[in-house]
Amino acid sequence: MTNKKDIVIEWYEDNCRIRAHKSIIDMPCVKQPLLYIKFVKKHRNGDHSQRLVVTTAKDMGIKTVYKIMKARWNIENRVFNNFKNNANLNLCFVHGGNAAEAVLYLMVIASNLFQLFNTQRLKNISLYRKSWLDY
Repeated sequence: MTNKKDIVIEWYEDNCRIRAHKSIIDMPCVKQPLLYIKFVKKHRNGDHSQRLVVTTAKDMGIKTVYKIMKARWNIENRVFNNFKNNANLNLCFVHGGNAAEAVLYLMVIASNLFQLFNTQRLKNISLYRKSWLDY
């Protein structure tokens, strides 16, 4: 149904054309109607991608929904992918909510300390190199 709706808004971002179609839908197990938005992104090379969003925030602007969706996707890609690949969180050998939560908190703290160490180290190296070049 939403594919047949007119384009509600169209804008350009990151050299891509983004079109949004929206409709209000009812779901049997949900008490209130939901806002269904389909974002179609056309890249300059002709590739298309679609994102579908269902939300209860019917008063929110469509561009705001898009920005929130994009930010959440960025979190998924950066944070959780970092945990899975760099912190080896794809294999957690503890069972039970409290133990898994404690391990996750420990991994987050360790990851933040490691990133802070690398940032400070790189900053100090660049300061050291600048002072070395001054001689």
